[in-house]
Amino acid sequence: AEAQAHPLAAIADRRDLGGRTVLPGPVDAHDHLLWYAHDDLKAANLVGCDSLDELLGRLSAQRDRQPDGWLTGYGFDHERFPDTAFPTKADLDRVSVVRPILVSRVCGHAIAVNTRALELAGVTSDTGILTEDRMDPVYDAIPEPTEDEWVDIARHGLGLLARGGFTGAHVLVNTPAEIAALCAYLTDNPVGDYEYLGEEFAHRNFIMDVLREQPGERDAVIRAFVRVFAEPAQGDVMRGYALQHLAS
Repeated sequence: AEAQAHPLAAIADRRDLGGRTVLPGPVDAHDHLLWYAHDDLKAANLVGCDSLDELLGRLSAQRDRQPDGWLTGYGFDHERFPDTAFPTKADLDRVSVVRPILVSRVCGHAIAVNTRALELAGVTSDTGILTEDRMDPVYDAIPEPTEDEWVDIARHGLGLLARGGFTGAHVLVNTPAEIAALCAYLTDNPVGDYEYLGEEFAHRNFIMDVLREQPGERDAVIRAFVRVFAEPAQGDVMRGYALQHLAS
């Protein structure tokens, strides 16, 4: 049989599954894992909001749970709102004029921020709606997590993958801190077959050097948490460009 002819057949673990089907575990081919894990831990979940009032209500609840610092939310889709109007800085100022606020659209290519966030970022906008590169100064104004917080974010992200049934992911990263967090966590807590990648962690210094030389670039990727290859983000890019007419 073909299975018997395979070089590893002699040492393979064989099990009778009674005619059931075995499928390989899915691998996420394009995943902003630490970004998503950070938001899942720290930000208001705005996915599924059907109105601006619901969005502001969820932000207000997050404000009460998290009494200081930046107030962020993720995943809203203004096209679900009755008037399909994008949230503005005036809307977000209703939640707070003292604390900076940022909410990101479900595509990740557009945000709305309040007046305080614009002030801290040194950005001028009549609406508070920003897309693509104009978002960067606002994100740069948000304090970075500490080293320990990054490791906790990595742990949470890998847990989300496991609970979703994924056996691997190609994780897009923006900073050396994200790479260090993934490497540190996986070194101390090998995840299944990822343990064999331990010998390849030497690549992380090369990865970090690349990111230091190209700050702000978003085409550096860890493949299976270690290998690097280029993959410019393409998902929802056209929608992002289409949203630019909303921004001032």
